[in-house]
Amino acid sequence: MLKFLKPMNLLLVSVDFDEYSIALLQMQGLRIVDEKNVSLPVSDEGFEEAVEDLVDELARRIVETARRYRVEAVVIGSPGDLKNRIKKVIESLDRELRIYTDSVANGGYAGLQELLHRDIVRSVIKDTAIAKASEILEYFDMLIVKDIGRVAYGIDHVEIAAEVGAVEKLLIIDELLSGFSEIREKIDKILRNVVEKNGNIVIVPSKSPPGERVKMLGGVMAILRYALDTEWLKNSKDYN
Repeated sequence: MLKFLKPMNLLLVSVDFDEYSIALLQMQGLRIVDEKNVSLPVSDEGFEEAVEDLVDELARRIVETARRYRVEAVVIGSPGDLKNRIKKVIESLDRELRIYTDSVANGGYAGLQELLHRDIVRSVIKDTAIAKASEILEYFDMLIVKDIGRVAYGIDHVEIAAEVGAVEKLLIIDELLSGFSEIREKIDKILRNVVEKNGNIVIVPSKSPPGERVKMLGGVMAILRYALDTEWLKNSKDYN
């Protein structure tokens, strides 16, 4: 992954009957944004009610944190069924937030470290990229019919759009990010320009359905902030 690319917003949560931690997964590592030690009744009396309170409290904190940091997906890890109970409450509060679960032995920071070493984090990143790519392609198809000047595809045309700061959203297949060819140099330039102009970049797996579609479009395509005649710019003496 290129260093100047912005990572997706992913929230990791680990919880057990003693503690919980909520963290943002960032390029530099984990950033703890909320944590708490939990004290539940030792006896059976009041235990289930206390667990219900814990589930409700944590679910609300997760939703609030996800909205504050514009999180795209949440991974919850816990021993036993806690994670599923929390997921159910979250889904009643926010139906659009993507929630994934996995089993860990501990809550708190130790549980977060367990989650990081599981395949689920990589899987969530991949699934989220595919979902976002599908949404962008749907919008692309609409613009092709209604406002074709607001789309660009193929390396040469997207490069021009990126250079003038017109790219709002960029889709690129992952296989274009490997290698050291002349094409890779162009790709690096495109990505750098899009990031510098605050565009949104989605890297999509080549072998996924949206990835195969983007590959047919030259491996890279863009939604533009405004209509632009990239073909004219490409051939323009003023541009060259």
